[in-house]
Amino acid sequence: MFAAIVVAWASVSAQADAIPIGIATWNLNWLMDTATHARWNDACTRHGWPRDTASLDAAARTELATLPFCNVHNGMRFPPEVCASIANDWPHAARYPAAHPCRDTADLAVWDQYERKLATQRAIFAALAQSGVRVVAVQEVASAAAVAALVPPGWKVSTTHELPGTPRIAQHVGVAWAPGVTLRAIAAVPELADSGIAERPLRPGLAFTLTVAGKPVRMLVVHLKAGCRSRSIDAPLTPRDARLSADRQDQIATDCAMLRFQVPALEAWIDAHAGGDFA
Repeated sequence: MFAAIVVAWASVSAQADAIPIGIATWNLNWLMDTATHARWNDACTRHGWPRDTASLDAAARTELATLPFCNVHNGMRFPPEVCASIANDWPHAARYPAAHPCRDTADLAVWDQYERKLATQRAIFAALAQSGVRVVAVQEVASAAAVAALVPPGWKVSTTHELPGTPRIAQHVGVAWAPGVTLRAIAAVPELADSGIAERPLRPGLAFTLTVAGKPVRMLVVHLKAGCRSRSIDAPLTPRDARLSADRQDQIATDCAMLRFQVPALEAWIDAHAGGDFA
């Protein structure tokens, strides 16, 4: 999955003068640090790189629950055109390697190969910084250590992985900021992690305060439940949904139900900050 990098510009107070600053948000596609990659590689190798964990025993499911899915990465490099053709409803690689399924991750089991992807992301971070971006909200990251390996020298990082109140999950959100920028009151928003199903926590939010034009702005980084992005969260299954397998119908219904469950928590956060400036 390739998510767009969205950049906004603001006038941020710095000492006596206001200077322009870029604020970006970037989905880093299940970013792992070396330690997490080693645990993920070891666990997935021992369990045969499963695409579905339902048939595994309870101990194996527990072990894999806090790691990225064994088949989660597209396994390719930028740009996404390398995945050019479709087979079994999934794109297949055009060039890397021959006929390699884009969502099969065995090609990333070796850290040296995974590092090629990280090198591209590191270069993009440097380009963002050079263009004036000073704050980057990030999604789909394992930890602050994973993000710290990508950011330019002197940048700081915080993710929900290290913050109190965060469930034990494989994917987190975070924020990275440049030298000279001050973020205050960094905190997890665990209410957004509540899916309505105790054993299936979602991603929490991460909130922080940044001074913009002399005023505090409370900002919230989110990565809401996916899988319900092309239909109304309140709509019944469409005729196309009905043609899908029963398992996929259940998955769509669950994704939409979980997203629907998150909405009041997001609304409550907005209501709590509506008296001031927020983003």
